[in-house]
Amino acid sequence: MILPRDATDAARIRFMQTMIFECVEKVLIVAHGTRAPLDEEWEAWMARMGRLDYDCVLILTDGAAPTPKQRSATNAFWEGKEKPKMAVLSESALVRGAIFAFYYLFKGGMRPFAPAHMNDALAFMDVPNTAWEAVARTALRLHGAIRATEVRETQAVA
Repeated sequence: MILPRDATDAARIRFMQTMIFECVEKVLIVAHGTRAPLDEEWEAWMARMGRLDYDCVLILTDGAAPTPKQRSATNAFWEGKEKPKMAVLSESALVRGAIFAFYYLFKGGMRPFAPAHMNDALAFMDVPNTAWEAVARTALRLHGAIRATEVRETQAVA
């Protein structure tokens, strides 16, 4: 389902199946489950990123990553723009290793963290301490919501 580009973040969350996002305290937060994002959801994400009303990006993933087509669109989006700092939280050592490989490509602007080190991720992105609680609470809510969506879909198939 493609939502209008002017749909609010809250409206988008209700319809997302593979990823959800929200901006709080100038931190753009996106949560992925285990499945690659749907193209229409990635388009909504790209539209949201295009607002450029945030200072950094916090990504939570259970292993999902953009498809090659989506990565290409993202690279094109950032071409010629200053990239914000990005932190990727994942339990997966494989995901964190892959992100660390990009650390040098992003000139130190993207780093992986285990979820237990969210405060370290927020500090890396220079998020003010006064915003940490609101950002962490929102990130965990979004991640929980996408996980619940995947569980419901799995149960419906079984």
